[in-house]
Amino acid sequence: QGQQRLKRNLVSYLLWEDAFSERIQPVPGDLGKPRLGLSTDEFNLGESLEASIAKDADQLDLILDLKVQKDLGNKYADEWLFYAEKRLINDKAKELAEEILKTDHAEWWFDKRIDLWVNGIKNNNNIK
Repeated sequence: QGQQRLKRNLVSYLLWEDAFSERIQPVPGDLGKPRLGLSTDEFNLGESLEASIAKDADQLDLILDLKVQKDLGNKYADEWLFYAEKRLINDKAKELAEEILKTDHAEWWFDKRIDLWVNGIKNNNNIK
Protein backbone atom coordinates (compact mmCIF):
# COMPACT_ATOMS: atom_id res chain seq x y z
CA GLN A 1 0.00 0.00 0.00
CA GLY A 2 2.73 2.50 0.93
CA GLN A 3 4.80 1.61 -2.12
CA GLN A 4 1.84 2.09 -4.44
CA ARG A 5 1.01 5.47 -2.89
CA LEU A 6 4.63 6.60 -3.29
CA LYS A 7 4.70 5.41 -6.90
CA ARG A 8 1.44 7.24 -7.66
CA ASN A 9 2.86 10.49 -6.23
CA LEU A 10 6.17 10.19 -8.08
CA VAL A 11 4.33 9.46 -11.34
CA SER A 12 2.21 12.58 -10.85
CA TYR A 13 5.41 14.67 -10.58
CA LEU A 14 7.00 12.84 -13.55
CA LEU A 15 9.73 11.48 -11.29
CA TRP A 16 8.96 7.75 -11.32
CA GLU A 17 11.39 5.22 -12.81
CA ASP A 18 10.66 1.46 -12.86
CA ALA A 19 14.07 0.78 -11.29
CA PHE A 20 12.76 2.38 -8.09
CA SER A 21 10.44 -0.59 -7.42
CA GLU A 22 13.21 -2.87 -6.21
CA ARG A 23 14.80 -0.13 -4.09
CA ILE A 24 11.75 1.04 -2.15
CA GLN A 25 11.11 -0.46 1.26
CA PRO A 26 8.04 1.07 2.93
CA VAL A 27 8.38 1.74 6.66
CA PRO A 28 5.37 2.28 8.93
CA GLY A 29 5.01 5.81 10.20
CA ASP A 30 3.15 9.04 9.68
CA LEU A 31 5.17 11.73 7.88
CA GLY A 32 2.59 14.29 8.97
CA LYS A 33 3.44 13.80 12.62
CA PRO A 34 6.57 14.73 14.54
CA ARG A 35 9.05 11.84 14.83
CA LEU A 36 6.93 9.81 12.32
CA GLY A 37 4.36 9.40 15.06
CA LEU A 38 6.80 7.64 17.41
CA SER A 39 6.79 8.34 21.12
CA THR A 40 9.48 10.72 22.36
CA ASP A 41 11.19 7.89 24.24
CA GLU A 42 11.27 5.55 21.23
CA PHE A 43 12.54 8.34 18.99
CA ASN A 44 15.27 9.40 21.43
CA LEU A 45 16.47 5.84 21.98
CA GLY A 46 16.70 5.33 18.22
CA GLU A 47 16.66 1.56 18.62
CA SER A 48 13.90 0.69 16.16
CA LEU A 49 14.27 0.97 12.39
CA GLU A 50 11.52 3.58 12.37
CA ALA A 51 13.28 5.68 15.04
CA SER A 52 16.62 5.57 13.24
CA ILE A 53 14.95 6.55 9.96
CA ALA A 54 13.15 9.44 11.67
CA LYS A 55 16.43 10.67 13.18
CA ASP A 56 18.17 10.38 9.82
CA ALA A 57 15.31 12.26 8.14
CA ASP A 58 15.86 15.16 10.55
CA GLN A 59 19.56 15.22 9.74
CA LEU A 60 18.96 14.92 5.98
CA ASP A 61 16.58 17.87 6.18
CA LEU A 62 19.32 19.86 7.92
CA ILE A 63 21.89 18.71 5.34
CA LEU A 64 19.62 19.87 2.49
CA ASP A 65 19.26 23.30 4.07
CA LEU A 66 22.98 23.55 4.76
CA LYS A 67 23.83 22.50 1.19
CA VAL A 68 21.78 25.40 -0.14
CA GLN A 69 23.65 27.71 2.23
CA LYS A 70 26.99 26.29 1.12
CA ASP A 71 26.11 26.73 -2.56
CA LEU A 72 25.13 30.33 -1.86
CA GLY A 73 28.49 31.01 -0.23
CA ASN A 74 27.84 30.70 3.51
CA LYS A 75 31.32 30.17 4.94
CA TYR A 76 30.01 28.35 8.03
CA ALA A 77 27.97 25.70 6.23
CA ASP A 78 30.84 23.21 5.80
CA GLU A 79 31.48 23.01 9.52
CA TRP A 80 27.82 22.33 10.28
CA LEU A 81 27.62 19.81 7.43
CA PHE A 82 30.52 17.86 8.91
CA TYR A 83 28.63 17.29 12.18
CA ALA A 84 25.26 16.63 10.53
CA GLU A 85 26.84 13.88 8.40
CA LYS A 86 28.42 12.29 11.48
CA ARG A 87 24.98 11.99 13.11
CA LEU A 88 23.53 9.85 10.29
CA ILE A 89 22.78 6.27 11.36
CA ASN A 90 21.68 4.22 8.34
CA ASP A 91 23.82 3.43 5.30
CA LYS A 92 21.11 4.57 2.87
CA ALA A 93 20.91 7.95 4.61
CA LYS A 94 24.69 8.27 4.35
CA GLU A 95 24.53 7.46 0.62
CA LEU A 96 21.77 10.01 0.13
CA ALA A 97 23.79 12.66 1.98
CA GLU A 98 26.75 11.91 -0.28
CA GLU A 99 24.59 12.51 -3.36
CA ILE A 100 23.14 15.69 -1.88
CA LEU A 101 26.59 17.11 -1.21
CA LYS A 102 27.95 16.45 -4.69
CA THR A 103 24.94 17.94 -6.51
CA ASP A 104 24.24 21.65 -6.92
CA HIS A 105 21.08 22.44 -5.01
CA ALA A 106 19.43 24.07 -8.04
CA GLU A 107 19.59 20.76 -9.93
CA TRP A 108 17.30 19.05 -7.39
CA TRP A 109 14.21 20.88 -8.61
CA PHE A 110 15.13 22.36 -11.96
CA ASP A 111 16.01 19.85 -14.67
CA LYS A 112 15.86 22.39 -17.52
CA ARG A 113 12.98 20.72 -19.35
CA ILE A 114 11.68 23.95 -20.86
CA ASP A 115 8.35 22.50 -22.02
CA LEU A 116 7.53 21.35 -18.50
CA TRP A 117 8.40 24.67 -16.85
CA VAL A 118 6.62 26.77 -19.46
CA ASN A 119 3.53 24.67 -20.23
CA GLY A 120 3.13 22.58 -17.08
CA ILE A 121 2.39 18.88 -16.75
CA LYS A 122 -1.16 18.79 -18.08
CA ASN A 123 -0.39 20.69 -21.28
CA ASN A 124 2.77 18.85 -22.19
CA ASN A 125 2.69 15.84 -24.51
CA ASN A 126 6.49 15.56 -24.82
CA ILE A 127 7.10 14.32 -21.27
CA LYS A 128 7.56 10.62 -20.62
